[in-house]
Amino acid sequence: MKKRSIKRVLSMIASVAMLAALIPASVMADTMPAVNYVESDGIVSTCSDYEVVDASNPVWDNGWYVVNSNDAKRVVFNERIEVTGDVYLILNDTTVLYALKGIHVGPNSSLSVFGQSIDLRDPDTGIVESLEATTSPNDADYAAIGGNAGEKNGALHFYSGRISVYSYSSGAAGIGTGNYTSRSAYKADTSSAGEIEIRNVYIAAQGGNNAAGIGGGDYADAPTVAVGGGTVRSIGNTSDQQTKADDSLIGAAGIGAGRGGCMTQFGMVYGNVIAASNGIGPGIGDGYGNDRALFSQPSIRIIKGGTLLALSTWGTSAMMGARGQDMSLFNKSVVSVYDSAKIRYLDKAGWPKNEDEADTFVTLDISAYKDHNIIFIEPCAHEDHSYDTTSCTHTEKCATCRTVFGTEEKHVFDLNNKCSVCGYEAPVVFYVIPKLEGQITLVYGFRISDTLKNDPNAYASFTSSGKTRKVKFTDAQYISYDNSYAITVPVDAVNLADSIVMNVYNGNNQKQTLISANCNDYTNTGFSYSVKEYAEHIQQNYRELATALYNYGAMVCNYFKGSYGDWQPDMTELDKVGLNTLEQYALEKSGRRPSCISRVTISVSFDSDNTLRITYYLEKDEDLSKLSFLLDNKQYTPKRLAEGVYAVDVENIAAPDLDVEHTFGVRDADNQFIIKASALSYALTSYNSGKEKRQNLAKAFYLYYAAAEDYFED
Repeated sequence: MKKRSIKRVLSMIASVAMLAALIPASVMADTMPAVNYVESDGIVSTCSDYEVVDASNPVWDNGWYVVNSNDAKRVVFNERIEVTGDVYLILNDTTVLYALKGIHVGPNSSLSVFGQSIDLRDPDTGIVESLEATTSPNDADYAAIGGNAGEKNGALHFYSGRISVYSYSSGAAGIGTGNYTSRSAYKADTSSAGEIEIRNVYIAAQGGNNAAGIGGGDYADAPTVAVGGGTVRSIGNTSDQQTKADDSLIGAAGIGAGRGGCMTQFGMVYGNVIAASNGIGPGIGDGYGNDRALFSQPSIRIIKGGTLLALSTWGTSAMMGARGQDMSLFNKSVVSVYDSAKIRYLDKAGWPKNEDEADTFVTLDISAYKDHNIIFIEPCAHEDHSYDTTSCTHTEKCATCRTVFGTEEKHVFDLNNKCSVCGYEAPVVFYVIPKLEGQITLVYGFRISDTLKNDPNAYASFTSSGKTRKVKFTDAQYISYDNSYAITVPVDAVNLADSIVMNVYNGNNQKQTLISANCNDYTNTGFSYSVKEYAEHIQQNYRELATALYNYGAMVCNYFKGSYGDWQPDMTELDKVGLNTLEQYALEKSGRRPSCISRVTISVSFDSDNTLRITYYLEKDEDLSKLSFLLDNKQYTPKRLAEGVYAVDVENIAAPDLDVEHTFGVRDADNQFIIKASALSYALTSYNSGKEKRQNLAKAFYLYYAAAEDYFED
C-alpha cells in the first residue's frame, strides 16, 4: 500500500456520483467508507483508502490502518504487532485496540496514531481509551510501543485519541527504546532513534525497571520528546523503589533516559504533563548513574504554555539530574524558560504558604533545581510586569513572581535613542554604510543623546594602523530628518587590510556607551570594520567587484607589509591578467629631457585612495629655477621630496578612473619633455619588473579598476 499524506480531502460529491454510474457494481462493493480522524492541529480530516485492523494480521506495512467498531468493543492482538515503513493508525471511539505484546516500531519505520476524538471519556459508551499497549515480564525486553530488546525506536507520532501504555518487561520503556544489556552495548548501536511527538492526545505511560515511561530503556539515552498539547502522564520504573540505599535498582526518569543514559532533548509547547520517577531518577532528565561529561546545548526547553509537574521519589532533582549527579555540568545551559512560566519548587518544608514569598523562584539555572524533588511550572496570571535591562537587551518579567516572559529581546530605539518597549535610553546609537563612489569611504551615522549634543567637545575617534583621527560632532554633518550626524571616513589604499576601530567620547575624554542600530554593544571593544569585511558584505550582490576589492586589499597588504595576514587572495583571478592586458596602458614619451634632470620615474602612492606620481631627479637643487612644470596643460608647482627630488601628483584617483591618461610636462629654455600616463601605466611598469610581488600587485590593481568600471557603468 502506498504512503498517503496525513491530510485527506474527499473527492467532490458530484464527481463521485458521476463515477458511480460508470464503475461496475463489483468494484463499488469493495470501496471503503470514509473515516474521520483528528489531525495534529485538531482539525478533522477524512481517510477512505485504508486497511481494516484485523487481529489475524499483526504485520502493518506502509499505509493507513483503521480500527472498526464492533459489538465486542475490542480488537485483541495476542502477538506483537510489527510496523514496517510508514504506518498511519486511526483508532475508534467505541472500540479498544489491545496490543497485549505491544507494537514494534524499529529505527527505520514510523507510526502515526490518530483518534476520532480528542477526549473519549464518553458516559454513553463507557470507553475511556482507544489503544492499550502492554508487555509482560516474559516479553523479551520489548518496549510497549517502540524498539525490541537492544533496539532504538522509530519515529512515533501521537496526534489524537486516548492511549495507555504499560511496559512490564524488564528494562524496556513504555514508549521508546528496548532494554540494553549494558551501557557499552547501547553505545555500540549506531542507529538513530526517532522523535517521539505528542499533540492533542491523552497518554498514560509506564516504563519497566530502570526504564522511562517515555524515552529510554535500561542503559539507553532518551530520544527527542516533543509535547505540543494534550495530556501526558508518564512514570519511570514499574516496581516501587523500596529503599533509598538500593542504588542498583530502578534509576530511570519519568520522561527521559533509562538507567545510565542521558536526556537528548525535551520540549513542551502547551499541554498538561506530569512526569515522575518511581525510583532514583528525575521526573524529566538523565537516568541514574549516567556518563554525561558536559552539556553543549539545552536539552530541556520549557515552556511556551500549559503546565508541567516533575517529581522524583528518591532522587534529589525533579528535573534533569539523577541522585548524586554533578549539577554544575548543566549550569545555565539546560533549561530555557519561555513565555508565561512560573516555577515553584517543593523542598522539605513543602509548598510555600504564600506564592509571593522567596520560596517561589524563576531561574534559567538548572543548578537551582538540584535540591528539589518536585517542580511545578504553570502560566503566570499576574498583570504587573517590569523589565530587566542591559545596554542592548531587555527581558520582560512579572513584578510579583519574577516569571520570565519570552527570551531577552533587543531594544527597539526611536529617534531619541529610547527603546519603545522598555524605555531604556542609550547615549549613542550608530550605523555604518560602506560606499564605493570611486573612492572607498565608510560613512558612520550617529544618533546621540541630548547631553552629547550639548557638549561642544564630544567626538568620535577612528583608529587604524596606529593613527587616530578625531572628529567632533559639532564638525560633523547634521542630518535633521532622522536626528543624526554623519561622518565620512576615507580609507587609504595602503590600509585596506587594516581595521578601523571607532569609539565615542564626551568632552572630558570619557568613553561613552556605544550601541549599533541592530543593538550590539561595542562599548568595551570599540566598533571595528575593515575593507575586507566590506568586500565580504557586497560579495552576494556584486561578486566581481567584491572579489577584485578583496584581492586588491590582500596584495597591497602583502606588498607593503610583507604578508597577506588572514586574507587569502584568489590567485586564479590574478592569473587572468597578463602582459597583453596591460600593454595598452604603456606611457608615452616625447621631446628631449632638460639636461639638468638626471632621471624621471613613475609610481602610484597608496597613502591616499590612489595617487599617480611622476618624480624628477635634478643634478642640483638650484636647477629648479631653470624649469617650469605642467600637469594636464596647466602650470604646476612640484612638491619637494628631498634635495634635488621633486614630484608632480594626481591625487585621489577614483577606481573607475585609473585608466584616465594625464599629461606631465617639464621644460627649460631649450627643451620640453612630455609624459602621457595613467595609473595603470604604473601597473604595466610593475608587471615588467619581473618581480612576483610587484606583478601580483599590478594584476590586482588592474582587476580592481576593471570591476569598478563595470560596476559604475551599470
